[in-house]
Amino acid sequence: MKIKKFLKIFKYLFKADKMFFFYMVLSCIIQSISVVFGSYSISIIMKNIELYTIKETLIWTSIILAIESLLFLFIRITNRFTEVHMERLYDAVDRMVAKKVMTVSFNYLEDKDFIELKDQVRMGIQNMGAVFSFSNRLLKIISNVISLICLGAIIFQFDWIIMLIIFASIIMTLIITFVTVKLQMRFFNRLIPLNYKFQYYADTIYSENNQKDFRLYPVYNSLFESFKIFGEGLERELAYIYGVTYYTSLFQQIVKIISMSAIYILVGIRTITKNIAISRFTLIASAAINFSECVSEIINSAGDFGRGVQYLMPLVDLLEHEDSIFTGNEEITNIDTIEFKNVSFSYPKTTKVILDNVSFKINNGEKISIVGLNGAGKTTIVKLLCRLYEPTIGEILINGKNIKEYDYNLYIKEVSTVFQDYMLFNYSIKDNVMDSIDDLKAEKILEAVGLDEKIKSLPMGINTPLGKSYQENGVELSGGQMQKIAIARALAKNSSLLILDEPTSALDPKSEAEIYENFNKLSENKTSLYISHRMSSSIFCDKILVLDNGKITDFDSHKNLMKKKDSLYYKLFTTQAKNYQV
Repeated sequence: MKIKKFLKIFKYLFKADKMFFFYMVLSCIIQSISVVFGSYSISIIMKNIELYTIKETLIWTSIILAIESLLFLFIRITNRFTEVHMERLYDAVDRMVAKKVMTVSFNYLEDKDFIELKDQVRMGIQNMGAVFSFSNRLLKIISNVISLICLGAIIFQFDWIIMLIIFASIIMTLIITFVTVKLQMRFFNRLIPLNYKFQYYADTIYSENNQKDFRLYPVYNSLFESFKIFGEGLERELAYIYGVTYYTSLFQQIVKIISMSAIYILVGIRTITKNIAISRFTLIASAAINFSECVSEIINSAGDFGRGVQYLMPLVDLLEHEDSIFTGNEEITNIDTIEFKNVSFSYPKTTKVILDNVSFKINNGEKISIVGLNGAGKTTIVKLLCRLYEPTIGEILINGKNIKEYDYNLYIKEVSTVFQDYMLFNYSIKDNVMDSIDDLKAEKILEAVGLDEKIKSLPMGINTPLGKSYQENGVELSGGQMQKIAIARALAKNSSLLILDEPTSALDPKSEAEIYENFNKLSENKTSLYISHRMSSSIFCDKILVLDNGKITDFDSHKNLMKKKDSLYYKLFTTQAKNYQV
């Protein structure tokens, strides 16, 4: 399984940036040539010195320097290209993860296991440098293995005992590295939940949105104390792993010094007893040094590479995570009728029934208000219509066909929704409405939601950026004004089904009434669904769908429901109406 995952990691990274691997191979070859040539170059110079041929010594020295300079230049150039493409590789992997998170079935984003997997991937890539560890160390391992083969052949021809000494040091270093990697992986498994909690408190404390509450309520002290506790926990864990890394490096250096001392002594004895030329001694000594350096590089790189592989394994699980979004082949150009037939729903990995055998039908162009107490299942109906979830039992029929039979992308084009937790971005007001429409259409839609005066007061009009996070000339709007832009965005999407899920919570009742009046005018021929705790939205609707604990208790017009004085709707409406009476 690990070998399979390793191959898949390689496949995904290769797909992310093929040119990185081209430059990596080229760099490996040049670096290996440089190492082997470096072992021979000193020996060649020493041989010419032994023969007292000053002219030839100068010529060979000049040739060697020229070759060394060219190799150095090629190494720098290939390394530069490799580094550039390594950054591109990192960015490409980051985009792959972001794309997967943005396109995966929505129900996974509320699933604890998937959230944990996503956090593991981000931790490995962003905090532990997994992409760098994998790609950079793979480069070092390949180049050093090529060098080892060439240098080993030189050393073996001189004396096989030297190879035994080197292999003994390799085994010792491997044991040390293996133990270290085991300890580091245990550390990583402990660090993930600790870092997750620490990051939560850090993000909460640093967020500018929370600063008013911190200054007014003592909760800040509790948060800061938790932030401190988890921060100290991280410090202890990091101190532990730094200590492990330090002692590993120390032991590896000790093994290296002992092995190199033994090699020097052996080569020296062989040179004296067999009357070997100094140039030959220099070649073997240089080859042994480079061999030892290559072994150290491979072992150290293998440790980092192994950790990189471990950190990237969750990446494979994420990218290959099964997507439960079912898309059919049926085309759709307009949503005429919506019918829920005996629909029941429970969120994944829970037993609580949110919708219980719900059945209703909405006809083309109808305006429907969905009301009920908190937790009644109002937003769940919206999520099912938006195909964020699928019914646990029953079916949803659109134009008489099961919703799953329609092509997912074509269906979504016909749905515009403003959720209560809508999101706007640091782009211009127009781009937040819709970047593909012309300025005149954008201005008309913004006028319809009551933002025309505010837009006219801005120096850049609809091209004014939202927020000052990235642009100094940006504008900070009120919560109500931001909600109006979100509603304008829903109107700008030329869809046949419009859904407003608590979109006017930041507006005063008068502004809310104006929004609904304008919204009704703009959505005359469209089917519209409204969810609001303010019952005033019901007056503008053809029918009101009343939910109570996941069941439908009423589905009728406002006029008829107000006749049922014992109904939930009557109680909700009259209770709220008292607060608005002057």
